[in-house]
Amino acid sequence: MIRSKRKTALTTIIGAQRAICTLLLLTAAELVTGQQYEPLIITCDSNDHFSDRCQLNGPFVQATASITQATLEAEETIEDDSQSQRSLWWEWTAPRDGWVDLKASSETFTPALSAFKGQSLSLLSQLDGVALEAEATSEESGLSFQVQSGESIQIAVQGPIESSGMVALEIVLRPINDGFQNRTLISLDENQIYLGSNEFATTENGEPDHN
Repeated sequence: MIRSKRKTALTTIIGAQRAICTLLLLTAAELVTGQQYEPLIITCDSNDHFSDRCQLNGPFVQATASITQATLEAEETIEDDSQSQRSLWWEWTAPRDGWVDLKASSETFTPALSAFKGQSLSLLSQLDGVALEAEATSEESGLSFQVQSGESIQIAVQGPIESSGMVALEIVLRPINDGFQNRTLISLDENQIYLGSNEFATTENGEPDHN
């Protein structure tokens, strides 16, 4: 199981002889560029049908929509042991390669979350991902998988007929150098500055304890 490691440490390396570690309140940053990005917050009003799915972009997105009046289309795949009768749809375009974490939550029911490739409801191909562990007190479901730059991912949240209220969808594209195999090479030339945040980073199976 991948364990979340969401901290706010930022390391600045200056020159070849010294490293300075500073704590900053960052939401996220890309290593090397040091470019900070804030969540893109979107409210979707009419994403009941696949054809009306809400369009999302960016590495960090928080979207909400009401499932109260939502319906299930005839061609939809039911993900929740035939109990789902309502659904909401989003389409997210990956800004770069990497691992993405999807989370859906509600205060009234546990959403059934799924992700697909394809542009036609009848021809969608479901993505196999790693289920994310939900908090014990949360009505939440999560999924993690790899994406490629420019790839469009169709996201569905389903619920039973009695489901109502707002559904919150969070999309987080992990830092570029989250995994060991994607580590970033650092050149310690004089006056080189590297900025990065491990916000949204995760630990891998077999990774040593850094505490």
